[in-house]
Amino acid sequence: ATKDFKKMKLEEIKNGELKGGFFHLITEFGTNLIKRFNVSFEDLGKLALLFTYTNYRQGEGGPMYLKYHNNVHYMNNKKMAEVLKLNAKQVRDFKSKMKKKGILNEEANTKRLFFTDDVIIRGHIFPVERKNMNYIRVYDEPIRKLYDLIVTEGQSKTSKGVGVLLCLLPLM
Repeated sequence: ATKDFKKMKLEEIKNGELKGGFFHLITEFGTNLIKRFNVSFEDLGKLALLFTYTNYRQGEGGPMYLKYHNNVHYMNNKKMAEVLKLNAKQVRDFKSKMKKKGILNEEANTKRLFFTDDVIIRGHIFPVERKNMNYIRVYDEPIRKLYDLIVTEGQSKTSKGVGVLLCLLPLM
């Protein structure tokens, strides 16, 4: 069954049916994502969606900026609120919490938000990295559809379901 599923997904990619690309979520062997990032299921669900809005890194160690509209515009608080279905205060609280934990970063002069390659990698994984890390390939489109299906506007806690499902990925 797994081979058939992989074959089907590869066919969808070839035919351009699976849009939006993918990212590699960096994991630690034997550690679940909640412990790895020290976040709640609710916050992990929000992070999962934000991971789908990163651009490709430019070289090893490069930041992956949060962008939208086909990687043209950098994400600001207003757009993040719209994407995450949160109000302005909920976005500020979430951003502050993720920045304190070192998961989400912000450039001091430009205020551009980004993730580093110790959290996710979008783009090429270099051979040295491939040897020394565990990662899971996660497709953008299913995460975005799932988030849209599960999360209710203005109700932060409803993102918990996406976080729970993301935690199950390493076990599948």
